[in-house]
Amino acid sequence: MVNIVELLFLGSLHFTLCRTCATSQNQKETCNHSVEERRLLGCWTHFELAKAVQLRYKVHKLHEVWTWENWSSDLFSSYINEFLKVKQEASGWPPHVMSTEAKERYLRDCREGMGIELEPSKVEHNPGLRFIAKLMLNSFWGKWGQRGDLVSTAFVSSIEEAWQKFADHTLEVISFTPLGENVAMLTYKKRDIYETAYKHGSLPVAIMTTSQARLHLYQYLESLGERVVYYDTDSVIFRATAQENTDLLSTHKGELLGQLKDESPDDPITHFVACGPKAYAYVTKSEKTCVKVRGITLDADAASTVHYASMKTQMERHLELYRLRADKTRLIDEDGHHPNPSLITERPQIVRENRTTLRTVTREKKFNVVNNKGFFMEPHGSRLFAFGFDPDSLTSTNP
Repeated sequence: MVNIVELLFLGSLHFTLCRTCATSQNQKETCNHSVEERRLLGCWTHFELAKAVQLRYKVHKLHEVWTWENWSSDLFSSYINEFLKVKQEASGWPPHVMSTEAKERYLRDCREGMGIELEPSKVEHNPGLRFIAKLMLNSFWGKWGQRGDLVSTAFVSSIEEAWQKFADHTLEVISFTPLGENVAMLTYKKRDIYETAYKHGSLPVAIMTTSQARLHLYQYLESLGERVVYYDTDSVIFRATAQENTDLLSTHKGELLGQLKDESPDDPITHFVACGPKAYAYVTKSEKTCVKVRGITLDADAASTVHYASMKTQMERHLELYRLRADKTRLIDEDGHHPNPSLITERPQIVRENRTTLRTVTREKKFNVVNNKGFFMEPHGSRLFAFGFDPDSLTSTNP
């Protein structure tokens, strides 16, 4: 079962059962840490805590509680509904909605299920418009939790203006670029100890939003259990027979907001490999291949290096080396080669030499299996367990 309580460190979320195992990247099967060393310290909503207690987590201490007397379920509804309407219309009619009766039923579902009134004459596939509407919807939520240490740019036209920035002990001046006789460009940011919250953001709104999103996803993970092979913010990939795929989560499938959509209903996935967060590949029944790797643009050259077969080989080697439990220094051969070398791609990229000069360089990207959120354990093959998991609690030996 996937853990419900998250811990933030090293710039990412870790769903762990032991704080010390996670922060020390303990890859051993046994956790010998004390209760105090295992405890998680963080900030959670009462929705998450309620679910955690239901799953037999124990709350040891409350350090600080923020409460609100007034709540609203439609604080941003006018903004969201405006762009959600555009997105749904630009998505066109769903594939199964062909008849007049089906279209009327779809319009009614959108009205009753999402509170938006679609205009039939505007329901037409428009990728560009859909992209813009989706961007407006997604970026809206990110702004509430935006960092306050972003770099600012100022154009100064006098020595006095420039000196105000240099003399301000709360600022770190990053660059100063003369642009002419009477103007210069200056970039700066707040020093860490003086960093303030983003003035247009709201931490409580950001926390509530991400908390509810995780809980919404968790209900699917909880239903699927050990069938889950991969999941991300808004998607789940799981093992199932043809009949199970029809029955599982059937009440959660649909075209409305918050519902699941089968990305390949007529061409099921037959082979799948995941090498880390946002790094996976699969092959369908018709032998169609799909590869998703964050940070690597899969053009023709890169796709010839990073593909399903090469990623599968990487993962198999990683698991084999993991089973050896050998020290990394002993995994290097006499020629200095690692038994599981990186997949290397090259791509031309435009980079900035300074604030005013651009040039094209060849950038090398390395692809490796990333495993920093849990450990593998025999005889469970490629099943990943959370840090701090107790092997004795297993009641099944399914891989």
